[in-house]
Amino acid sequence: MPLGGNNPKIGEHALAGAGASAEVRTARSRQRAAALKPVVDALRCEGAMSLAEIAAGLNDRGLTAPRGGPWRAQGVRDLLLRYAEAT
Repeated sequence: MPLGGNNPKIGEHALAGAGASAEVRTARSRQRAAALKPVVDALRCEGAMSLAEIAAGLNDRGLTAPRGGPWRAQGVRDLLLRYAEAT
C-alpha cells in the first residue's frame, strides 16, 4: 500500500498553514523590533552611526540576533528597514 494517499485538500491545508505561520513570524518580528528600538536609538545617541557599530553595540549589551547568534550589519539593516516599514 503506497504511503501518503491521495488527498486533494492537502494543498489547501498546506497553504492555510503556511499563511498562518507567516503571520505569526511577522508579528513576532515586529514585536522584537519594537522592543529593540529604544536600544538602537540609544546607540545612535551614543554615536553609533554605521550598521557595524550598531551591531557591535547590540552584541556588547548581550542582545542576540533573531536566531540567537551575534548581530551583524545585515541584521541591523533588516531591523532598520522594519522600522521604516512601520512609519
